[in-house]
Amino acid sequence: MKNLKENIRSLDIISLLSAAAALIVGLFTIVFDNKRINTENTILMILLVSLATTVLTGYILLIIRRINPKQYIYISYTRADKELAEEIKDILENQLNKMSKYRFEVLTADSIPFGADMNSTLQEYISESNTVIVIVSEKYIMSDWCKTEFVKIVEEGKKCIPIVTDSYNDLSNLPRDISNIKALSLIDCSTLEELERRLKTLSKDLIKTHRD
Repeated sequence: MKNLKENIRSLDIISLLSAAAALIVGLFTIVFDNKRINTENTILMILLVSLATTVLTGYILLIIRRINPKQYIYISYTRADKELAEEIKDILENQLNKMSKYRFEVLTADSIPFGADMNSTLQEYISESNTVIVIVSEKYIMSDWCKTEFVKIVEEGKKCIPIVTDSYNDLSNLPRDISNIKALSLIDCSTLEELERRLKTLSKDLIKTHRD
């Protein structure tokens, strides 16, 4: 399936490049086949070159998106850990986009646009994400909403990375035990500098996993 997707993506890129090349050749043929150079033709040439440049830029952006699609990471957390989740989101996005040529975006419940349905949008975030980070705390375990969301994450078969804030024993108290998964511990993390250092290790692993 992976090879099929890669082949389809390659065909799409070739098609985009061919279409862009054909369009530009056609535009310049129209201009330079006309041997009379006057004010009207000069204006026409400027307009056509501007159009060709705009179209080519659009094609290049499409090709970049096809070659390097954005990678999504979803963070699941309880409202009690919102401040920590936002810090993790900001640090991870900054580190990932500095350290990697890949494009990453970290999604949270606060990424949902106003007016959007919470349940369907969160399900969409989970489905689109390559990796899900779960900030596990005592309050997360006690939250019915978080437990329901965790079940969805497990059902989707997503790669799950636990971040532990209270106790490693909390992992076995989730709706499905994930205590055998290596977790990032923040139990004794008391400074922003230390948080950044630990998340840098996580960022390196996420980039390596994507590259592999």
